[in-house]
Amino acid sequence: MNLHYKKLAENTKVNIMLYNIPIFVGVNMEPETVRRLAEIPNIIGIKDEAGINPTQVTDFFLATKDVDPDFAIYNGDDVMLLPTIVQGAMGLVSGGAQIFGHEIRAIFDAFEAGENEKAKETFEPLYRFCKSTGQNGRILPNSIMRPAIEAVSGIKLGNARLPLAPPTDEEMKVTLGILKDIGFVDDGDRLGQATGTNIIGREPTGIFYIIVQGECSFASCWRIYIDLNFTHRG
Repeated sequence: MNLHYKKLAENTKVNIMLYNIPIFVGVNMEPETVRRLAEIPNIIGIKDEAGINPTQVTDFFLATKDVDPDFAIYNGDDVMLLPTIVQGAMGLVSGGAQIFGHEIRAIFDAFEAGENEKAKETFEPLYRFCKSTGQNGRILPNSIMRPAIEAVSGIKLGNARLPLAPPTDEEMKVTLGILKDIGFVDDGDRLGQATGTNIIGREPTGIFYIIVQGECSFASCWRIYIDLNFTHRG
């Protein structure tokens, strides 16, 4: 893994963010590996699928702080948002932000303001929704996430590609029920076909879904700031 990323870095001038997602690839990127890679100038951060190891964000900070104090560490798991920002995660690379982008921004703002109870209350609907996309042992959320986005935004996406199985009516009943409880959709008569759900005027955050906490400055790196007022006007 070290040789792989090193070779990539040597053959591009583009800045690289490591991606650690052991639930899919079967191998965890260990802190010592990240430390060695952080010594390479154009490797500037990591996205960690933190649900596998909820304290690994701290391990990465400890491993890289002396090598590159500006090394960017992002959470890649919506359900681990609060536990990782407590550890200092600089932001979230989020799938749920397609629906909950404004709420995720509010969670960061509340946490930075010391309003921990507000952050927790705002986080709970996001947590419930994201957990529902893993029904029946699903590892990838795409099958349920896509029709849920359709239900909230009105933007037609279609089913996830095979071999991911399309959602069942019962699965969508659970997920759309959560979105209804939250107030993101109202009653629809075509559960399992989310475009049949009536839209209540909520605009999607947009195709960008990196949520940044505060002022993050990266060494020799682009600054990424997402304006959550940006909406898809398609």
